[in-house]
Amino acid sequence: MHNASSDHSLGITAYDWGKTEYSHALFYAASGDSETDIFRCIENGKLYIPCENELFRYNEPPQKTRAPQGKKPSLLGKLDDAKAEASARHMERKDAPKKKKHGLEV
Repeated sequence: MHNASSDHSLGITAYDWGKTEYSHALFYAASGDSETDIFRCIENGKLYIPCENELFRYNEPPQKTRAPQGKKPSLLGKLDDAKAEASARHMERKDAPKKKKHGLEV
């Protein structure tokens, strides 16, 4: 719960400082009997966790980003590259002077 905190500006709580009465059971009934743990408020876009006495604001941890890496070739890309190399070798052999082998031209 270290990512959760009270949101006094929202004021939905069962405590004295609340602006609106809150009930855990009524909240879930009003949400359409949803079984999710985290809800997004449509009005302010913040995430909330319904608990026994109030809605706690959920502070989403920052996402780790990876340094972009070069695009990895796909298997089809590797096959296309191999075909191109084989075709180039074939063309080189075709243009090369023919060698005699045991008195026969190859």
